Amino acid sequence: MIVTQKLQSLIFPPFDSLKYSAIISIASIAGLYLCLDSHSNNLITYFLAIICLFPRTLNLIISNYRSSELLKLSALLILYLFISTMFISPAGIRKVFSAGANSLLLLIFLGAIISSDHNYPQFRKWLIISLIISASIAALYGIFEYIKGRQAGLFPSTAGSFNFLNKCLGTPDELKEWGQANCDLAQWRVHLFGRLKNPVIGGVSLGFAAALAFSHMIYELRWRHFILWLAGLTCILLGVYFTTSRGAAAGLISAGTMAIICRLNAPPFLIYLLFTGLFGAFGWLVIGPSWIEYIPRGIGDRNAIWDSYLHAIFQRPFFGAGITDSTILQNQTGTIAQHAHNIYLSTTYYGGLVALALLSYLQIRAIKIATKLSSSTFGACALSAMMYSCTVLLVDGGLFITKITWLWLVFWLPILFCGFIENKLSREQTVI
Repeated sequence: MIVTQKLQSLIFPPFDSLKYSAIISIASIAGLYLCLDSHSNNLITYFLAIICLFPRTLNLIISNYRSSELLKLSALLILYLFISTMFISPAGIRKVFSAGANSLLLLIFLGAIISSDHNYPQFRKWLIISLIISASIAALYGIFEYIKGRQAGLFPSTAGSFNFLNKCLGTPDELKEWGQANCDLAQWRVHLFGRLKNPVIGGVSLGFAAALAFSHMIYELRWRHFILWLAGLTCILLGVYFTTSRGAAAGLISAGTMAIICRLNAPPFLIYLLFTGLFGAFGWLVIGPSWIEYIPRGIGDRNAIWDSYLHAIFQRPFFGAGITDSTILQNQTGTIAQHAHNIYLSTTYYGGLVALALLSYLQIRAIKIATKLSSSTFGACALSAMMYSCTVLLVDGGLFITKITWLWLVFWLPILFCGFIENKLSREQTVI
């Protein structure tokens, strides 16, 4: 009888929903880089949602939501944006259902990631390793396809990152004339898979992986592991370079600075000063009358887009337009703004000043928690990720309650990394 039971357990192992939720959580992040289309990436998150409905996993997720401050704040922000939209901007049942489904999917994802870290101490390591490997593969594939296109004569000989970067210092009119004379800028930049096919989004997503690789590499003392981190970082940085994403470049500079500061065991006030300086520098750029001359492509339209969103925000400042709002804003110059290109403006537009306060408090608490372990490898990783997130999302990003997109990676994952530190601190207090 005992032998039969053992044989059955080998042939039909017991279904461990916690283990599968951890594996699928990692697959959903890796899938952002590797899935050939958005539908397959969505499918992975649907599987995750189904697995998390099993009692054992669901109970652990609920327990983590009760004990984790960052999960509570995240849930409060998401639920506020969803519930308030039904009173602010009444929409059809289909839009409301879609917003509710996306909110639930996001809540499950956040809970599953934190629960996996709580249950499996090695989860965070494998999450980051798989993310960097996936990003490296995607970057190499994009570069390979780009080189093939150049050799086949699909791109003009003058098009390329080197030529483009030399032209970046020109005026907007010069750059526009140069681009029209050769080809559409988006045609010759590196493209990745699925949802990251847009070169700007692809570059920003690769940059996030590069920030994680760098923060781990500078702490690595084993030379073989150091070489592996360096190899992954090199592949990803090449991919970022050929996407010509300047948002990613700015994010990498700020994230790299943060990682080095943490490696030097800088005091917490210096970390807070760096974050404050980031937002202060951004404010100066926006207010400065001639800043647009230094950033002719892409970001050059941001000023007009932000103006149109600010005007719309002043119409409904406290509670916003609601996340079911689908208005495409257009300013006096004719610039069309399909999204705000700034996550803080976007959040204020959809949820008003209440949502902006919740978002700001969530990020401040996450940074404060991560600062408690700033001298450790993962503390530096979490703070670098937060720094990268804040930098990039000042010049890009829209509504973050959606099906899985690059915002799950760049906005939510840094919050979750800080949640891992919260988990660790909570376990240490329990032991004491």
